[in-house]
Amino acid sequence: MPKRRERVALPPTPGGWDFRYPTSDAANGWEAVCSAAPANARTAWERITADPMEEYERLVEQRALGYATEPGPFLHDLLIEVDDVAALLDACRSPAAQRRLLHVLAQLAALVSVVANDLGGLRPASDWMRTARLAAVETGDQNLRAWTLAREGFYYLRYRRPVSRALQLADAAESVIANSNGSAAVMAPTVRARALARLGIEAAALDALRQADQAFERVHTPAVGIFGWSLPQLRFSAGKTLTNLGATRLALQAQDDALGLFPPNEILDPALVRLDRAQVLIRAGDLTEGCRLGEEVLRGLPPDYQSPLLASWADDALRAIPAEQRGATDAEAFREARQQVLEAE
Repeated sequence: MPKRRERVALPPTPGGWDFRYPTSDAANGWEAVCSAAPANARTAWERITADPMEEYERLVEQRALGYATEPGPFLHDLLIEVDDVAALLDACRSPAAQRRLLHVLAQLAALVSVVANDLGGLRPASDWMRTARLAAVETGDQNLRAWTLAREGFYYLRYRRPVSRALQLADAAESVIANSNGSAAVMAPTVRARALARLGIEAAALDALRQADQAFERVHTPAVGIFGWSLPQLRFSAGKTLTNLGATRLALQAQDDALGLFPPNEILDPALVRLDRAQVLIRAGDLTEGCRLGEEVLRGLPPDYQSPLLASWADDALRAIPAEQRGATDAEAFREARQQVLEAE
């Protein structure tokens, strides 16, 4: 029973944790800490009794915003955080807290998937995205479920994978969120546009680009970072579609738009846009400038950004070089820079 002049224990905050002493020694130890360092004890108390879910939800937001960093270290940190959240979920007994933790886990799994794909691993990327999708279904988040389908569609636009699968995933995403204002509503027609452009179906690809633009205007509250779809990404993908269609003037304009919208500290996506520009220039007959630009991009990136994703973009440009010009000095220099990326992977 509480005694006269004992400290009054505060109730937990809404959603916070209620801590109880497991032993008398623990109670005495805490009192000793409070007496010796009251200010630090107060800070520690506020931290450990706060809602832990908020911390993990903030962490996901930070990771979503920090996606375009060095893929290797980023993936390492993500996997540690997945383990931490999975352990907390396993120990959790509150249905409401379980739901929130599962949602965090879905987002972290989706991030792992994207980075794994950037590093060239389709199978682990697909497995992690499937995990994210199942968790999204479990929590009832249809927007995230659709996002996982649309984002996975982008995986099949690289590394000579079957483009038909990208179209299937775009259709699946749209069936989940018809007339939605989520980011997947923009991503799905974007995937379709790029896939159709790869197949050379120009009219349908341009129609899909228009659908993506219209959907972008409807999205009033875009998600954070990688879970959203920004205007630079919209123009970036439009440039990629137009590049594959051979629409030189329109592709260059879209690339200019994208490059003017990226923040100064963005590294990866502007490099990919410039590799697309190299491809456009080569297709337009300016082999010297296209190869020079491609080589400049590859040699100018920090080592941690060298990845199969980057190499695949360079390969698109290299394949655009006419057979009779592949032995030219500029083409050889571009190919050598691409080989160094391969060796750095």
